[in-house]
Amino acid sequence: MKKIFFSRLPLIAIVGLLLLSNYTTKAQSKELVIIDQAVGNIEEIKSQFAREIDVFIIPSPGNPLELITETLKKHQDIKVIHLFVMCKPGAIVFDQLCILESNIEQYDTFFSQWNDLLPSEAEIIIYGNHLAYDANGKNMVNAIAEKTGAGVRASTIAPGAEKDAFNRNPDFTTGRSKAKSVFLKETNNK
Repeated sequence: MKKIFFSRLPLIAIVGLLLLSNYTTKAQSKELVIIDQAVGNIEEIKSQFAREIDVFIIPSPGNPLELITETLKKHQDIKVIHLFVMCKPGAIVFDQLCILESNIEQYDTFFSQWNDLLPSEAEIIIYGNHLAYDANGKNMVNAIAEKTGAGVRASTIAPGAEKDAFNRNPDFTTGRSKAKSVFLKETNNK
């Protein structure tokens, strides 16, 4: 009897560790911060986060949407993407790419892959100021939501009215908006 118990103990311990590691993985953050290298002050931005979250920094060379897509393939079950990128009214300005309402169709392949990779309850929070300031920007945010299947939030702060380069709590939303800001203090910087 003792021999059977002790011979099974390592197996039980291994199974227990596997279950625990699987639980720990599932309990970990389902959020991902993506920062375009062109925004600068990356360490300062990261130091203001309210919680520990995986961070992907988009390097300068390469297509940023392709790099984000490849990163999403490596991170399963991401429910919230926190995207730090420079924005202008109606434009997302990556270091190597500018997405406008007029050219967003060119990037359908990437956005449809995001739709396949993200769960139905996913959200994308775009922290760059000004994106949804005008009708073109709001239309673009709605198009991103439609193409990715995610709820999307973006800032309506007017050019010149911002205190920081990034709105801590973007206020324009396409509907679903339950995710918390990544920052320690969720104040609108209007």
